[in-house]
Amino acid sequence: MPERPLIHWLRARRAAQEVAFLAVPDLPDAASGIPQPPMCDWAWRPAPWAAPMASGQLSNVTDGTRITSGVRLFHDCSQSQVDLRQSDSAPHAVTVAIRDFGGSFLSLAIDLPQTAARNMRRAHILRVTLRSPASGAARVYARLNIRNGPNIEKLTEAMEPDADHDDTLHAEFDLGFHDLHPSRMEAAWLDLMFAPPEHYDLRLEDLTLARRPRAEI
Repeated sequence: MPERPLIHWLRARRAAQEVAFLAVPDLPDAASGIPQPPMCDWAWRPAPWAAPMASGQLSNVTDGTRITSGVRLFHDCSQSQVDLRQSDSAPHAVTVAIRDFGGSFLSLAIDLPQTAARNMRRAHILRVTLRSPASGAARVYARLNIRNGPNIEKLTEAMEPDADHDDTLHAEFDLGFHDLHPSRMEAAWLDLMFAPPEHYDLRLEDLTLARRPRAEI
C-alpha cells in the first residue's frame, strides 16, 4: 500500500475507533468482569468498587457521609456505630461494619453518570447486580430514582438471589411500564437499602449496572 493512502487509512481507522469509544464510554471490554446481558449497550461499576478511595477506611460514619464522588451512606442510628473499609484488590470490595446499630435502615445512594441518566428510555431494562458472600443474611432492596422534569419516578425492586451464583443478588427495572419523557430526563440515582441486624459485617464484593433494550410487544 503506498505511503500516503496508508497514512489516510490509519487516520480514518483511528478516528472511527475514537467515535466508537465516545458513543459508549461506559461499556467495558470482557476483561472488566461486569455481567453483561445480550445486546447490552451500557455497563458500569460505581466508583467505590472501581477504584481505590482516598481513604481506604472510614470510622464512625455519620448519616449522609460522602464515601466517594457521587456515593453517600445513610442510616438512622442516633449514635454512629458504622465503619467502612475498602479492599486493596479490584474490584474493590466494600465492607460496612455495624456494631450495636440501634437503627432501622442503612442505605447507599449512588448517582448514575449524567450521560447514562439522560439516555434512559422506556425501551430499556436496567439490571443491578450485587455480589456479596452474605447476600442472604439481610433483605436488600434497590430503588431507582429518575428525575424526569419536575417529577421524580421512584422504582423499587427486591434484590433476588441469582439461580447460578449463591453469592449474587440482582434486580431489574423495566422502564417500559413507566411514564418517562426523554426530553426531560435530568438525573438518576440508585438507592441500595439494607435492614441490618444488630451486629453485622456487610461485605459488598462488587456492584454493577447494565442496560439492554427490552423486547418490543
